[in-house]
Amino acid sequence: LQPTNRLTRISSFLSGSNNKFLSNSSSMKDQRTDIAKQFHVDPKLFDDTSIPPSIQQLNAQIEETSSHTPLLSTLDPTLVKNARAAQYKHDTRRTTLSIPGYRPNTDTDSTPPLKLALFRPTTKNVRGVYLHLHGGGWMIGSAFGQSDDRLQGYANDHGMAVVSVDYRLTPEWRWPAPLYDCVAAALWALGPGRVMFGSGGEENETKPVLVGGESSGAQLCVSTLLYLHHRKLLNTEADFRAVNLVYGFYDLEEGTPSRQAFHRRLVFTNEELSWFAQHLRPDHQNDKPIDNDDDEDEDALLEELLSPLHTKLPSNILPPALFSVGTADALLDDTLLMAQRWEEARVNSKDDKSELVVMPGAAHGVGHFGPHEFTEQGSELNQRVG
Repeated sequence: LQPTNRLTRISSFLSGSNNKFLSNSSSMKDQRTDIAKQFHVDPKLFDDTSIPPSIQQLNAQIEETSSHTPLLSTLDPTLVKNARAAQYKHDTRRTTLSIPGYRPNTDTDSTPPLKLALFRPTTKNVRGVYLHLHGGGWMIGSAFGQSDDRLQGYANDHGMAVVSVDYRLTPEWRWPAPLYDCVAAALWALGPGRVMFGSGGEENETKPVLVGGESSGAQLCVSTLLYLHHRKLLNTEADFRAVNLVYGFYDLEEGTPSRQAFHRRLVFTNEELSWFAQHLRPDHQNDKPIDNDDDEDEDALLEELLSPLHTKLPSNILPPALFSVGTADALLDDTLLMAQRWEEARVNSKDDKSELVVMPGAAHGVGHFGPHEFTEQGSELNQRVG
């Protein structure tokens, strides 16, 4: 899509009768209440009075410390990536797989191979496969070392084979490189991955496949499912049993109301989130549209899937999802609005309903990285995955 057409499409979405995306702060507050009630969540969780004292104290400490450090958006991306990588802890039980990459209408030999981190459960019988897409603003993070302890814990606690995708990162690679890597991993998980972990045996048992991710990884989860649907590569509802979407970054345009208003030095500010999004956009500095070998349909789809909150969701084929977010997260409204649209698209689905978890005062990264990783809220959130 050309930029003018993209903006027209987004404007149409925002003003559409089925959309409730509101920029007015008072209206958005009312909408948060409505969404909470839709998912049987107590609207009082959005009130500051619901924030546990320990979380209030933690947030104050984070903001005090952050006030003496530069914004990430003022730093060189390489420095940011190296600083995160220095914190990785590698689990010796983790193994590595290599699979072919993906690019439409071309031989897979023309794409770089994709590495997957595999975490096997301690049990012999594997219940299924959990495909994990890590967070990190599409720039930092890795399938190797960033979340080894947590992912091995998932495998052991739930008897699942956990497979984390080491997709390509910015600024070396821009959109759609990370999406194509996640598409390749999803197709592998639904095919060879299922066979590897027991499907097709004497009882011809089909192992369930789940997919999940946090922050930018949640965006990639949604965009991957939608890409596979649009390209008719699978029946999403039948192939993916459920989706775990943790404080996703779904609007890479001007941002949802919570992101626009978020200037606290509490993990990521709006400016820093915009910086991550800017590096993901293809040839952003030169303002060039996506170029996919003169395939205009592919280019238009890729441009649309950059901000899946603005994409029309297919009716009654999406699997149930677990949405989770903290109220002190700039991406609060990204999660709430996506949850609302997701479940409205599933209105006639026979599967389980989606769930929404709202954590008072929790900041970005709760349960997964950063200062809120090991809070009681974070532990409870990770237990919900099972």
